[in-house]
Amino acid sequence: MKEEWVISVLKSCRKHRIPFFFKQWGGVNKKKNGRELQGKMYDEFPVVAARPMPPRQERQKIRVALEKRFQEPHEYVQIAV
Repeated sequence: MKEEWVISVLKSCRKHRIPFFFKQWGGVNKKKNGRELQGKMYDEFPVVAARPMPPRQERQKIRVALEKRFQEPHEYVQIAV
């Protein structure tokens, strides 16, 4: 894997405010090559926002609505290839 490519991905992540995680360099000796990119490790992850669980009655309404939705016939649009 070329360092220039990894750096371009890093720059794109920064530009779009996306967390960057660099696992390791590829190749045969992955452990030998390590995880550092330009002397730094990148272990960023997106923030996961936990939402509270809806009350049981509301969950049952959602389930019923989804079951009904997927039991109804659907129209499919054929796309010319």
